[in-house]
Amino acid sequence: MKKGLTLVEVLVAAAIFSFISVSLYLLLQTAISVRKKVEAKQAGSQHVNLVLEKIAQQLRNIVFFTKEDSGFKGYPEGDSKVLEFYTLMFDYVDNYPKISHVKYRFAGTLLYRQVRGPFSEESDSEVEVMDNLKSFEVLYFDAEGNEMQEWIEDDLLNQIPKGLKISLEYSDEKEKVQAAQKHIFIYRHNKYEPS
Repeated sequence: MKKGLTLVEVLVAAAIFSFISVSLYLLLQTAISVRKKVEAKQAGSQHVNLVLEKIAQQLRNIVFFTKEDSGFKGYPEGDSKVLEFYTLMFDYVDNYPKISHVKYRFAGTLLYRQVRGPFSEESDSEVEVMDNLKSFEVLYFDAEGNEMQEWIEDDLLNQIPKGLKISLEYSDEKEKVQAAQKHIFIYRHNKYEPS
């Protein structure tokens, strides 16, 4: 009796091994491809959520500028849309909170933020916060819950809205349009009341 494998047995074993190896390689390659797509989509939506949460945090820390003027405005400016207000922001350099004027401006496909001190004429340059935006809409809600497209009328100057709804659409890496929305409730007094 001969001990060993015949040529046919070796070829069959090699074919089975090759089939299993190629199948595992294709499975692994597909898994890596799917993971990269999911991570890219999550990274885009995480950035959008972080930007919306930053705006919400600044709005929740809103302060009145003066008794006559809350400093809160939401209005169109040419082809742009602007949201500006005064808020309490932590200064990591001086290690204490300070009042800052914040202005968000949506123009074209970009969202910009500009920050300056409350009495300073000099402001930081506009910083691009988001790109690839298709739309950026803000709705304002007064104390009675009425929905408004703008917040600039004279009778609203000494008020802050009770809430805002920010809706935006943006393009992801594959140019697919995604939507995001944030409802922000402002818990401070909506009208100046001296303490």
